Amino acid sequence: GSLWGLTPPEWHSKKFKSIQDSLWNFWESITNEEYDVVIFNGDLIDGSIDELEHIAIDREEQVTIAVESLKQVKAKKYYIVEGTPAHTAGDGSFERIIASQLQIPCSPHLRLEINGVRIHARHVTGNSSAPYSALLKKEMTRQIWIDEGMGIDPPHLIIRSHVHKFEVAYDERIMGFTTPSLELPFSIYGRTQRPWKYDVGV
Repeated sequence: GSLWGLTPPEWHSKKFKSIQDSLWNFWESITNEEYDVVIFNGDLIDGSIDELEHIAIDREEQVTIAVESLKQVKAKKYYIVEGTPAHTAGDGSFERIIASQLQIPCSPHLRLEINGVRIHARHVTGNSSAPYSALLKKEMTRQIWIDEGMGIDPPHLIIRSHVHKFEVAYDERIMGFTTPSLELPFSIYGRTQRPWKYDVGV
């Protein structure tokens, strides 16, 4: 729904078409092959935040935009992890509606094991203005501590999103990364919150 988010061409505005086309062209370039596993890691619609910067304020239309965008991806397995309620909740979970339309499992967080590698994915993570992956190290430590306390083998890899930047951190026990965003950095988030780093991609 955002002017600056990933949107199929039929929703592009005349004023920002060249910018919106660039993000869609990137999306087409990376969705022309089949992947083994794809995780759509939350905030699949913009919701009612920053309505002045929306192509579509109606969340039903935002769901349609998301479904049409995600249909482009070819994979053997798909998963949806729910994002922040500020973007994706209302009378219900709009991401669960997207998941239902695409027939993809949807959950607040995800545990997978692929070829012996345990993975934990969650959308929300804390932020930090400190560089060098401070927020990731906190998330890694927290996940190990929580899992060991519950008698669960901790993951080898954690995936987080939410902060619109790509970072990697690791030690001898665990690796973590935050994903970049599929929203260009011209929104209120990119302009006024001054993130330490802003990345677009997957």
